[in-house]
Amino acid sequence: MTPEAIHTTAPGGNLAHAEHDATANQAMGFWLYLMSDLVIFATIFATFIVLSRSFAGGPMGRNLFDLSFVLIETMLLLCSSGTCGLAILAMHAGERQ
Repeated sequence: MTPEAIHTTAPGGNLAHAEHDATANQAMGFWLYLMSDLVIFATIFATFIVLSRSFAGGPMGRNLFDLSFVLIETMLLLCSSGTCGLAILAMHAGERQ
């Protein structure tokens, strides 16, 4: 058998291998995004913890911002994100209402 015959693919190409590569690339991209997001938020929280008591004699955050509705606003944002997630799951399941 000639080397050309060994390395020649069918007219459609090797589609199963290409599909596997695309899925692997998507999974790797997802994990890369997730880890970069983790690093960003870890940096933000670490900065907050280190600087939360260091205000250099100036006004503190509670003097500048009204924090009375923070919990309510956070819960509303979390509920809206959860609702969007449930809608996407229902869409993938094929349910319509």
